[in-house]
Amino acid sequence: MNGKLRLIILSLAAIHVAALFNGWIILFIAPLLMITWEYSIPLLLNTITHKAMPLISIKNDYVYDVGGGIIHVFYNVEPLFNSERLSGSKYSILVTELIQRLALDEETMISFMVINGNVLIRLSRSINADDMNYTRTKLLMMERVISEYFIIRHRLSNQELTELYEARAIKMRTKHLLLITAPMVYLIIYGSPGLLISTSILGYLFYGFIRGKWVFSGLPFNYVSNGNDELFKDTDDEARRSLSMAQQGIGNYCVIIRSNQELSGKARKMYHKANEGSVVKEMGKYYFDAIKWRNVIDRLNSGETPIKFIVLSVDKLNDGFTNILPPPYVFNRPDAFMHDGLTRDLMIYLPFKASEERGSNSIRIGRDRQGNQINMDAGLLPSMHGIIIGPTGMGKTWTMKTLLIRMMSKGIMPIIIDPHGEYSGLKGVNTIDITKQIINIFDLGSVTQSERISRIAESISTSFRVDEVEHIMEDLELAYAGGDIKDTATGIRRLINASNSTLLTSIYERIGESINNAKHINIEDACDKPTVLTFKGVITSPDVTRFLMMQLIDHIYGYILRSDPAVKRVLVIDEAYYVLSSRLIELYIRGTRKFGLGIFLVTQELGDISSEAIQNIPLNIILAGPDPYVATISSKYELSSEDVRWLTQSLPPQALGGRARAMLIRGPLKNHVLIELEKQT
Repeated sequence: MNGKLRLIILSLAAIHVAALFNGWIILFIAPLLMITWEYSIPLLLNTITHKAMPLISIKNDYVYDVGGGIIHVFYNVEPLFNSERLSGSKYSILVTELIQRLALDEETMISFMVINGNVLIRLSRSINADDMNYTRTKLLMMERVISEYFIIRHRLSNQELTELYEARAIKMRTKHLLLITAPMVYLIIYGSPGLLISTSILGYLFYGFIRGKWVFSGLPFNYVSNGNDELFKDTDDEARRSLSMAQQGIGNYCVIIRSNQELSGKARKMYHKANEGSVVKEMGKYYFDAIKWRNVIDRLNSGETPIKFIVLSVDKLNDGFTNILPPPYVFNRPDAFMHDGLTRDLMIYLPFKASEERGSNSIRIGRDRQGNQINMDAGLLPSMHGIIIGPTGMGKTWTMKTLLIRMMSKGIMPIIIDPHGEYSGLKGVNTIDITKQIINIFDLGSVTQSERISRIAESISTSFRVDEVEHIMEDLELAYAGGDIKDTATGIRRLINASNSTLLTSIYERIGESINNAKHINIEDACDKPTVLTFKGVITSPDVTRFLMMQLIDHIYGYILRSDPAVKRVLVIDEAYYVLSSRLIELYIRGTRKFGLGIFLVTQELGDISSEAIQNIPLNIILAGPDPYVATISSKYELSSEDVRWLTQSLPPQALGGRARAMLIRGPLKNHVLIELEKQT
């Protein structure tokens, strides 16, 4: 039992015993309860119902605890990392890194919940009217950190929050009538002072129920942790034990965490006190206390972050859990009940057990070096980007086709940008040759005319490597001044007529010649069913190919933004090195996940893509290849010597029986895998 809680209960018991000799002593209960109100109120509420909590307000997808001055926001998430793939020490580093990057303070908390297989994260902050802007900024910063360790599926809505809390008025039942008899019992035992104190306490409780200050909650927690034995354990064996427990799972639970700025000073103070007691008083227990606090100091010095935390659980996980407090109350106002801890103590509770292998919902990738099957959760798609990197002949397109076949079997719709025409035979996918059918690249879509002009001009400048952006924009403005541009061919003709530059005119003419015979189609024809957009007819002109690729990608992006996000789509860009130098690619990578579009890049090289863009791509498949190629990839991904050996000692997939040697990288998780490819038709 929590030390303060035990002291309060013992004090109450002592007062009751002493009052047997002098009834007026019973009145000391009142100041004791007032001084210890943070503990006393939930203790009293627990006599009424084990599911009591403070009144909350749910508005604008936030939960407000007005009485406690706390605001909460909830997210439904999926872990990007799997504890089963990590050693104890590496998992400890991952947990410590996450908590450090969250930069928790005395006003901020984070909670991780596992409820019926769903992983929820709650961000909480104490608020007042003067710091709402800072509160929003702080919560947004924490959300960004979380997104690097978890896929954020969505933020919980008002309806979802209402269903989670199931808050409703507490109803008095027959069993509560026994409480009404308490004043009479106290009157008989302690006289009029007993009657006075008992009626006052009951009056306070019932007044709160009548005014709706306390409510019943359907939150699925029954027990609360009341200590942390892990704090004093220091060996890597304990880290491995914690890892094992985390992998096994502990059912429905919630862990609430905040910073603990006092622990470092407390540890040193207690260590010196124990040392002094051991020397001066020569008592053995001081020696063991010194060892305990020395372990805490060593763990702090090793880089662990001091925290306070508490765990709520459906089941009694061990003897360190109690039901003497109402868990919903502690869930909303945990501060008084939290225990000292260090980040490694959280290893058991952080929900880093990826849902990779959920039977029918998983997409098979292949096997690792130990023969374990490696899967990807289809539920994470399309809210996830990927990249496949590999030299010619090592199976890039074959790997992407394999994933597409398996994605489509899970209801995910592909839109494929295919410069070389390698995906045309994919079963169930419509093929559009852009030299015969093309959308109107001059259509404004969801952007303003000036923005469309800017994007087209930038694409022309980047694709044809001409530093003429201002002149291109002037030509485009004249083209739009002639009225609505109903198709691409009309727009190109207007550009040719508007230009005074021989160089730009030749560029416009080359673009026009490539799509001169193409019929106009609507953007819906390319995006509302599985589609391959092939550029095979213009592949001999790389700059024209690059320009048209960039324009089609841009219009697909704009269409998705204004479409139903419930439709799951994946945009595959083969030979992505054509467009990686465009700043718009980074915009698409950052902006499409929340709108139901994942992007998969297939490329021979990373080119000019920034490290920031790579960090927004959680799934990386690096295919094996020759030494020079692996050397260029190694610096971007910080590959180890063993990783390099794995990637350089390989053969083409045909020589490996339809398997491709690769590295699968998901955040800090790196797997050496053999991708099991589908048979080519």
